Amino acid sequence: GHYNAPNFPNFKGRNEFKGKQIHSHDYRSRDIFKGEKVLIIGAGPSGIDCTVEASSIAEHVTWSHHLKKPSITQFDGEVVQKPDIKEIKSNGAEFVDGSYQEFTLIVYCTGYKYTFPFLSVDCGINSDNCYVSPLYKQCLNINRPTLAIIGLPNYICPNQLFDLQSRFFLTFLTGRKNLPSKKEMLEDTENYMSARREQGIPNSKAHYMGVGVH
Repeated sequence: GHYNAPNFPNFKGRNEFKGKQIHSHDYRSRDIFKGEKVLIIGAGPSGIDCTVEASSIAEHVTWSHHLKKPSITQFDGEVVQKPDIKEIKSNGAEFVDGSYQEFTLIVYCTGYKYTFPFLSVDCGINSDNCYVSPLYKQCLNINRPTLAIIGLPNYICPNQLFDLQSRFFLTFLTGRKNLPSKKEMLEDTENYMSARREQGIPNSKAHYMGVGVH
């Protein structure tokens, strides 16, 4: 699925950092923030949660994200908001605005990779930079349409999505409705992806369906 294999951005110098680095996948207690100079990367739910937790106990908190405007989230302590990271240094990070700060702990709230190690290479599904394809309507394997992947999209209401996708799949699996041809499904998918690319949405966010796509 997509909450199992943490995604670490390939920042220049990341392996040179002398402090601690973790992904939100491994976060368990806010005690790790105590007395630390913390850099939190990412503006999704995990990034916001970790920033809130760190703000009440860390020595200092910086939150790096690429939101167009500073977040108005209320924190228990002072939080400095910064743009994207340009480079990780041995004791800190340089940001794209040219500023530099020192840190002792970096928390990557940068999402997950889509991995399906349990599927045979013959199943016809490919995952490249978080884009799973070819799928019809974000769900049906176009190459082998008796296989559906439920729950890929992000920024959705999960339970409702799972229910609707299951119903959608069963409609075709039980023969209540005939599938479009493979050509039609591929054309539909490409038209959908082309429209998203015209909006500036990269393939890496192909499965982002709601707020926060940009």
